[in-house]
Amino acid sequence: MSELKEKNGKKVLYLLFGTQLIDGPEQKEVVYSGDSKQHRALQLLSKEYKYENFILLVLALFAIVLGALLVKNVLQIDESFPIIGEYQVQFAWVLISLGIVSLILVAWPFYRPSIAEIKHVKGYKRAELFINLLRVIVFILIMAAFFVLCDYVLQKLFISNVKEWINPTK
Repeated sequence: MSELKEKNGKKVLYLLFGTQLIDGPEQKEVVYSGDSKQHRALQLLSKEYKYENFILLVLALFAIVLGALLVKNVLQIDESFPIIGEYQVQFAWVLISLGIVSLILVAWPFYRPSIAEIKHVKGYKRAELFINLLRVIVFILIMAAFFVLCDYVLQKLFISNVKEWINPTK
């Protein structure tokens, strides 16, 4: 959230969580609230890297495929391998679950804006919904009748000709 306050007779805009003050277009002042190491850690975690979603997608698909191969016993882990060797099926399902969660994390940035747009959608009232439903049903019935008629006409035209091609009378 941002907050507008007065400082030395100037209006100052406090941006997200009070981390920056902006006095004008050229002057920027950074204000740290609390420990600066925590701020840097949050900044590092919130920074987006160029190919991180692509790498996560590849790793997610790899984990899902590897888990599926372990579940189907196409691949097997040696029983002497610590922990995982004894619990191959459970490990496979953990891999599949992590892969699915990773796919959701990769897809989330694409769907997040659409969720905000869905909140702006206004639904129909009962009467409008009924009228539109009736229109759709009538349209479907008309189209079904049209295609049944076309099918009937084409069958009459071509079946008689096909019978003549198969058994020509001389």
